Amino acid sequence: KLSLVDQAEPEAGDYEVIVKFHAASLNYRDLMVVTGTYNPKMKVPAVPLSDGAGEVVAVGSEVTRWKVGDEVVGGPSQRCGSCEFCLAGRPSLCLARGAAGEGPGNDGAFAEYIRVQEDALLRLPEELGLREAALAEPLAVALHGLTRGDVRAGRDDRSGRGLTREGPGGAGSVGDRQLRRDAEPGEQAQQAAR
Repeated sequence: KLSLVDQAEPEAGDYEVIVKFHAASLNYRDLMVVTGTYNPKMKVPAVPLSDGAGEVVAVGSEVTRWKVGDEVVGGPSQRCGSCEFCLAGRPSLCLARGAAGEGPGNDGAFAEYIRVQEDALLRLPEELGLREAALAEPLAVALHGLTRGDVRAGRDDRSGRGLTREGPGGAGSVGDRQLRRDAEPGEQAQQAAR
């Protein structure tokens, strides 16, 4: 069940940034969070949605990378900054990482404002709008999968089979669109659902 509540605007700590969201995208995990099927032990109330884009509206006294007005993406999924993965430059594998929208202190992109560490954000290129930027994470997941799997549109020269995409989620759909865009004329990316 969703309900609208008022929350105080967060204040930035020394190394923190306050982001005001202007756009968000919905993925299947978000639907599961809202319906209570993602993690039955999840702390509630929770502000859902994993992926969003917005602008910096306040910075802490020690923040060096951001200024008010910068347009950014990322942020809701906090990292500890001190585990072996964070220290190795792989914060997406952080041992203490909490997913956006998974309870108090880890609000998702449906929040008007969030407080994040300054290194949890990515700057938007000037030519990218906030609505498009809200799809950055699903696109990154899809492209990562295509790259890791050495997947290309059209026929697989080794097997002679067409390319198959599996799964109903947002990243799968984004990957499918990318494959269709990259296909040569006359080639076709085929879908298969499980």
